[in-house]
Amino acid sequence: MIAFLDADSVIFRPIDGIFESPETNLRHTLTPKLNTTAQLPEHYMITGIHDPWMEEFMPPVKGYEFYEKNNYMNAGFFVLRPSKTLFDYYVSILDTPDQFDSAYPEQNLLNCAHRIDGPMPWQDLGPGWNFKGGSRSDYEGGLKSIHHKWWRPIGDEYMAARLANAMEEMEIYFQELKGQVEALS
Repeated sequence: MIAFLDADSVIFRPIDGIFESPETNLRHTLTPKLNTTAQLPEHYMITGIHDPWMEEFMPPVKGYEFYEKNNYMNAGFFVLRPSKTLFDYYVSILDTPDQFDSAYPEQNLLNCAHRIDGPMPWQDLGPGWNFKGGSRSDYEGGLKSIHHKWWRPIGDEYMAARLANAMEEMEIYFQELKGQVEALS
């Protein structure tokens, strides 16, 4: 099992508990509604967070229904149990022309392969693991990470201070690590 976080993620609290979360349990693959030439794995697991921006601003179009409300997973933070069979299934989607909207290649591939009405629907991680943005109440409620371009300003002053603090902690850690490496040289 792997957890994938985009480089523009900021971690505030430990996230290793995600691997014990019920949302990361293996699931049985359902019978596909559409014909597929690729073999599907008997079991799979992918869980992530909704992307409300995409769901609001990218209206569903024929063939790309995964943009529908409460259906679209953001690939900036997700957990996946990889397998060779699952990889081969992804490749079969890539090899099929016009199978998915390639505007956001990896994200839309995952949403196509794991759409809610498909044989391997993605699961919602639920609140607290990661948000795009976030607020003081989210943070004080235990928010563990955000998906935000940390080099850009954030609208919430409280979260801006949390971002600055996280960056300072990373800089201190990096300097300490650098000092240890230099001491070994």
